[in-house]
Amino acid sequence: MSMENSDQYSKYNQDSTENNKDNRDNQDSANIVNVLPPEMLLAVIEQCIISYIDNWDDIFELDNIRRSIIENILNLASTCRAFNDIKIDAFRMMNNLICKKLEVLKVKTRLEPDPEYISFMPFE
Repeated sequence: MSMENSDQYSKYNQDSTENNKDNRDNQDSANIVNVLPPEMLLAVIEQCIISYIDNWDDIFELDNIRRSIIENILNLASTCRAFNDIKIDAFRMMNNLICKKLEVLKVKTRLEPDPEYISFMPFE
């Protein structure tokens, strides 16, 4: 084998080894998700949804928040079967969490009116 062929073989072997490692890493990640029970996956999704909702304080941003969460759930569902199998439950959970946050925002709005709004009230 000539020196040039040997170098090409070494480079091919190194590239092949790196690709195999990447594939094993992806397979390991997929296997971890497939081993977790659906309840655990839903708990992870729930925490993600809660982090979105906790940062939401404007009642008029509901549609934007809902669209973002739905898009993220659909993207996650497209990554593996385990997430796809629980996406309907994730949507139900999202709706329940959003309803709870809406109730909190409605109460907060009733209790703490905007000072700028009050200053423009005609009866003052």
